[in-house]
Amino acid sequence: MKFSTLFRWVTVSFLAIVVARGVINGPRQSEDTSPAVPEPGQQIVLQSDKGEVPFVIERLNVYLTEDERYPESFEFEGTGLSLVGMIPATLHVGYDENWQALVGKPIAFSRSLDSSVDSGSHIEIPGESRMPVIGGEFTIQEVGEGSDAKTPLTGELRVRCLTAGGEREYRGTFQVKGTTWG
Repeated sequence: MKFSTLFRWVTVSFLAIVVARGVINGPRQSEDTSPAVPEPGQQIVLQSDKGEVPFVIERLNVYLTEDERYPESFEFEGTGLSLVGMIPATLHVGYDENWQALVGKPIAFSRSLDSSVDSGSHIEIPGESRMPVIGGEFTIQEVGEGSDAKTPLTGELRVRCLTAGGEREYRGTFQVKGTTWG
């Protein structure tokens, strides 16, 4: 058998194996793209002149950095609100998920993390229009025992919003699972 004929047979055989494996195994599934389902009890409760206003929270995302000279960013992700900001560079949750490093330390909310309008901090009190968040902070008071990269966190927060009538401040509490991404 000539070299070129042997080469063709090897190439055709190799391609047949690749195609067969693709048919048998099916398409590869990338990471889960389904929306997160909030776990019961995860919420932020703000006090307003109308009483308590609860918000269902999916999680508190912390986006890690490999270089500790740079700050980690965070986002409270939930229905009717988004609260984002940067964790000071002197504090890091890090890849070892050291949530204790944040206990008792106020972490400021930012208006946004980038120039995207949709990424900005805001809240939507039922019966009122969406309000941009212009300041405030959260403070973790207690860290629970975590599992599956989700750590229970409880604490207090203060949110300053811009309304048609001027600034308004809300205070409240949170109970959420913290998740790190990096």
